[in-house]
Amino acid sequence: MRKLLAYLLLLLATGYVGINFVGLPPLLVAENLALAATYAALSAALLRGGGRKILGVVLLVASFNAGRVSRTVWSPVTGFGGLAVEHIPLLLYLVAVSILALIPLVREGSSF
Repeated sequence: MRKLLAYLLLLLATGYVGINFVGLPPLLVAENLALAATYAALSAALLRGGGRKILGVVLLVASFNAGRVSRTVWSPVTGFGGLAVEHIPLLLYLVAVSILALIPLVREGSSF
Protein backbone atom coordinates (compact mmCIF):
# COMPACT_ATOMS: atom_id res chain seq x y z
CA MET A 1 0.00 0.00 0.00
CA ARG A 2 2.94 2.36 0.60
CA LYS A 3 4.03 2.04 -3.02
CA LEU A 4 0.53 2.91 -4.17
CA LEU A 5 0.55 5.92 -1.86
CA ALA A 6 3.97 6.98 -3.16
CA TYR A 7 2.77 6.82 -6.77
CA LEU A 8 -0.40 8.73 -5.92
CA LEU A 9 1.78 11.42 -4.35
CA LEU A 10 3.90 11.59 -7.50
CA LEU A 11 0.76 12.00 -9.58
CA LEU A 12 -0.41 14.73 -7.21
CA ALA A 13 2.94 16.53 -7.49
CA THR A 14 2.74 16.33 -11.28
CA GLY A 15 -0.75 17.82 -11.18
CA TYR A 16 0.38 20.69 -8.99
CA VAL A 17 3.12 21.52 -11.51
CA GLY A 18 0.88 21.08 -14.56
CA ILE A 19 -1.97 23.28 -13.35
CA ASN A 20 0.34 26.29 -13.34
CA PHE A 21 0.27 26.45 -17.14
CA VAL A 22 -3.28 27.86 -17.17
CA GLY A 23 -2.19 31.35 -16.14
CA LEU A 24 -2.62 31.44 -12.37
CA PRO A 25 -1.52 34.38 -10.19
CA PRO A 26 2.19 34.26 -9.19
CA LEU A 27 1.56 33.56 -5.49
CA LEU A 28 -0.73 30.65 -6.32
CA VAL A 29 1.92 29.29 -8.70
CA ALA A 30 4.50 29.53 -5.89
CA GLU A 31 2.16 27.71 -3.49
CA ASN A 32 1.48 24.98 -6.07
CA LEU A 33 5.19 24.49 -6.72
CA ALA A 34 5.88 24.28 -2.98
CA LEU A 35 3.16 21.64 -2.62
CA ALA A 36 4.51 19.76 -5.64
CA ALA A 37 8.01 19.71 -4.13
CA THR A 38 6.62 18.56 -0.78
CA TYR A 39 4.58 15.73 -2.29
CA ALA A 40 7.49 14.64 -4.51
CA ALA A 41 9.84 14.54 -1.50
CA LEU A 42 7.33 12.54 0.54
CA SER A 43 6.87 10.13 -2.36
CA ALA A 44 10.63 9.65 -2.63
CA ALA A 45 10.85 9.06 1.12
CA LEU A 46 8.11 6.41 0.95
CA LEU A 47 9.77 4.69 -2.01
CA ARG A 48 13.03 4.55 -0.03
CA GLY A 49 11.27 2.70 2.76
CA GLY A 50 10.06 5.59 4.88
CA GLY A 51 8.21 4.50 7.96
CA ARG A 52 5.54 5.73 10.28
CA LYS A 53 6.91 9.25 10.62
CA ILE A 54 6.75 9.79 6.86
CA LEU A 55 3.20 8.42 6.81
CA GLY A 56 2.33 10.82 9.60
CA VAL A 57 3.75 13.74 7.65
CA VAL A 58 1.83 12.65 4.53
CA LEU A 59 -1.34 12.48 6.62
CA LEU A 60 -0.78 15.95 8.07
CA VAL A 61 0.18 17.64 4.79
CA ALA A 62 -2.61 16.05 2.74
CA SER A 63 -5.22 16.74 5.43
CA PHE A 64 -4.12 20.36 5.75
CA ASN A 65 -4.17 20.75 1.98
CA ALA A 66 -7.65 19.16 1.82
CA GLY A 67 -8.82 21.70 4.38
CA ARG A 68 -7.51 24.57 2.28
CA VAL A 69 -9.13 23.16 -0.86
CA SER A 70 -12.41 22.62 0.98
CA ARG A 71 -12.59 26.38 1.60
CA THR A 72 -12.64 26.83 -2.17
CA VAL A 73 -15.49 24.36 -2.45
CA TRP A 74 -17.60 25.60 0.47
CA SER A 75 -17.47 28.58 2.78
CA PRO A 76 -19.95 29.28 5.57
CA VAL A 77 -19.99 32.93 4.49
CA THR A 78 -20.41 32.58 0.71
CA GLY A 79 -21.68 29.02 0.27
CA PHE A 80 -20.41 27.18 -2.78
CA GLY A 81 -17.46 28.94 -4.36
CA GLY A 82 -17.17 29.90 -8.00
CA LEU A 83 -14.55 27.20 -8.57
CA ALA A 84 -16.22 24.54 -6.43
CA VAL A 85 -16.86 22.06 -9.24
CA GLU A 86 -13.25 22.25 -10.43
CA HIS A 87 -11.88 21.60 -6.93
CA ILE A 88 -14.13 18.71 -5.83
CA PRO A 89 -12.00 16.02 -7.59
CA LEU A 90 -8.84 17.40 -5.95
CA LEU A 91 -10.56 17.43 -2.57
CA LEU A 92 -11.65 13.80 -2.96
CA TYR A 93 -8.14 12.81 -4.11
CA LEU A 94 -6.56 14.49 -1.07
CA VAL A 95 -9.03 12.79 1.26
CA ALA A 96 -8.18 9.41 -0.35
CA VAL A 97 -4.43 10.09 0.08
CA SER A 98 -5.03 11.01 3.73
CA ILE A 99 -6.99 7.81 4.34
CA LEU A 100 -4.30 5.70 2.63
CA ALA A 101 -1.70 7.27 4.93
CA LEU A 102 -3.89 6.77 7.99
CA ILE A 103 -4.68 3.07 7.48
CA PRO A 104 -1.14 1.73 8.11
CA LEU A 105 -0.74 4.09 11.06
CA VAL A 106 -3.89 2.70 12.69
CA ARG A 107 -3.00 -0.92 11.88
CA GLU A 108 0.50 -0.67 13.34
CA GLY A 109 -0.50 1.09 16.55
CA SER A 110 -0.16 4.60 17.82
CA SER A 111 3.46 4.94 18.97
CA PHE A 112 5.94 6.88 16.84
